[in-house]
Amino acid sequence: MNLPHGVLEVSLWAGLHDAHILSIQSSLLERTVTPHLESDHLLKSYKLPLDMRFVLRLEGVQSARVVHYAVATNPSGVRNR
Repeated sequence: MNLPHGVLEVSLWAGLHDAHILSIQSSLLERTVTPHLESDHLLKSYKLPLDMRFVLRLEGVQSARVVHYAVATNPSGVRNR
């Protein structure tokens, strides 16, 4: 991740290394990226409701890069394009 000069970098690895990405929303106009995550480890460790999700809103985003991706299928089994 390329952060602007002077921004404090905080690693989320300790809490979210086993999280599953449910979805990612982005807005070019608002310059935001919002990943929606779930982490069984955090839910069980802190006795949180099992249907709870974590939402991170990253603001002031200037660029984003996908390193790995998977093609999802819709319910009918037809591949998205």
